[in-house]
Amino acid sequence: MDPISGISGAAKGIRELTKAGKELDGAIGELNEFTNQPLKEQHNIRVETERRKRLKPLHTDQKAFARLVEKKNMEAEREKIKQEALKRYGKTAYDELRTIVSQIEKEEELEKKAFDKDAGKLLDLKLMSVAFAVIVTYILHAAGLI
Repeated sequence: MDPISGISGAAKGIRELTKAGKELDGAIGELNEFTNQPLKEQHNIRVETERRKRLKPLHTDQKAFARLVEKKNMEAEREKIKQEALKRYGKTAYDELRTIVSQIEKEEELEKKAFDKDAGKLLDLKLMSVAFAVIVTYILHAAGLI
């Protein structure tokens, strides 16, 4: 074998080994990424949980402030309605308005109670239906029909 062919063969072999090494390195990298993915996800969950713990007092303050703003806006709107009613119709009409508001609130409370009562009856019906289905299934199974 002549030296040039030997050198050429060796260079080709080195190229092939380099190519195989790169493929192996890529495969190992993919395997590491695949095996590290759950660990990264767990780490991200822990980081997010800690971040939320740190921000919870701020979040509570934000919620409280939003409620305060909502309350103040409602009070301002009520005052605006009151002033408009007094301006247009007078004190007697405003008192009548407050009476109507009380009636509406009572009606809404009665509707809520009726809804809750109906929801309770519906839940009872669902539970009785499930119990009936279980009993029928048991009887049919015991008789060997199913």
